[in-house]
Amino acid sequence: MKKMILLISILCIGAIGIFLWLVGTGEYQSSKENEERVRIRKEDLGKANPELLEKLENSREALEQKVKETPDDSTFWFELGTNKYQLGDYAGAENALKKATELNPVAINALINLGVLYQDIGEHENAERSFQDVVKRHPNL
Repeated sequence: MKKMILLISILCIGAIGIFLWLVGTGEYQSSKENEERVRIRKEDLGKANPELLEKLENSREALEQKVKETPDDSTFWFELGTNKYQLGDYAGAENALKKATELNPVAINALINLGVLYQDIGEHENAERSFQDVVKRHPNL
């Protein structure tokens, strides 16, 4: 247990150091800048691989239908949230991933993806909470 606390402390200190370094170098981006970066990434994906972009958009439609048909299935909510994240729809991804964790409190993949999403949009406190939930719910990982 002491080793786990020490490891988490070291990781937190390292993360704070990296964050401060990024702020100092001007590399840290605001949520609005991150959203713009994701929008550009989606446009680049459409240019580089339009088939993949079309496949993701078609999958989103199918998954939205699945969650309407079976709203209590956390798997479809997780898949929809992941799909929306890949398409750059962060608000939609957040809602779907939260729903997945509500329906299945031990849904580790949904918690991790939620943390990654928060990291990408610059909501570091929410990201940290999400990753801490993973550790609380799955202490043996």
